[in-house]
Amino acid sequence: AHDRKIITLLQSELAETTLRLGDAKDQMSMLQEKCAELTDAVSRERELRSGDPDQAIRNAEYLKNVVYKYMCSMDRNEQTTLLPAVAQMLKFSAAEKAEIEARLARGPLRRVGGAVGGFLGLGR
Repeated sequence: AHDRKIITLLQSELAETTLRLGDAKDQMSMLQEKCAELTDAVSRERELRSGDPDQAIRNAEYLKNVVYKYMCSMDRNEQTTLLPAVAQMLKFSAAEKAEIEARLARGPLRRVGGAVGGFLGLGR
């Protein structure tokens, strides 16, 4: 009888420990994902900070024109065509680009122009 109590107690502790281990693994996976995202963000930031200042000005002008056209368009096909240029210039991650592509598949991104366009000074 005493041995059964010990076995039951040990089984209970094992089950609790197994649950905690599963939670810890989930948290570790989430933290590894976040670390990878932050590493990508740091890499993109370094890329943006390095390079030729004249090229940066040309890139900014090109980006402004592409974003302007993208935001003024109400045509899903045109937005889909312009997305790779915008994604490349803004160094979107694969996940960011995929999310926009998924939203474009449902229809044009209509609400982008007003708020973002005003922020970027495109409505002047």
